[in-house]
This record gives sequence, structure tokens and C-alpha cells, in this order.
Amino acid sequence: PIRFGSTPSRRRSLAHQLVELPNRKFGAEGLKCGERGFLRTDTLEDWFKEFGRPIAIETDVKRYAGALLQGSKDLTGDRKVMRMTQSPARRRIDRKAAEAREILAEMQRKEKEQQSRKPRPSLV
Repeated sequence: PIRFGSTPSRRRSLAHQLVELPNRKFGAEGLKCGERGFLRTDTLEDWFKEFGRPIAIETDVKRYAGALLQGSKDLTGDRKVMRMTQSPARRRIDRKAAEAREILAEMQRKEKEQQSRKPRPSLV
């Protein structure tokens, strides 16, 4: 029932934005969305008569519909994990670990430099 069109503004900063516009060619003229007769097919049976049955097997359709049309999930476990990983104590530990890794990398780099400066014994 809608189309996306460009923003009526001539501002260049808004050129990427789209606006929803009513599609006057969609649906029966004089009827509102949801009224009987607005669409060419009002029921699934009418749809199947006009466009044919889907290629998918009925059990596949039911299985995927069940996966897509689930109710809201319980997010308490996800929220607990998020609280643990984003707590101030955890962030402080992560920050100190990152600092320790930087110090260790710097010490290893200096050690390599000192070893490369030492004269190597000749094999004669």
C-alpha cells in the first residue's frame, strides 16, 4: 500500500533519506485497507486459486512458520551474561589485563633489540 520516494527537501544532507508515500494504484478504489474487496484476494484459498499453491511441503511451511512466529523469548540469561561482562569490575579487570599485555609486549620488544645489538661470535 506504500511506496518509498525521495525526500521532498532540496537539502543535500537529506538526499539519502526516503519517505513513505501512499500508492494510489494499490487496492480497490474507494475502499480502505482491511475492508472486504480492497485486495483481489481476501483469503488464502482465493490466493491459491489465483496464484497456485506454494512449492514447499506443508510440513516445511509449518516448521518455518513456527520458527519465525515465536513469541517473545526469555532474555534473563542473556541479561545476566551482559551484566557480568559489562560490570565496572569486569571492565576494570579487562583494562588492567590490556595494560599488562602492552607492558609485556614492550618488554619483549626491548629484549629483542638488546639481543640484536650484541655482537655475534664469528664461526672461523
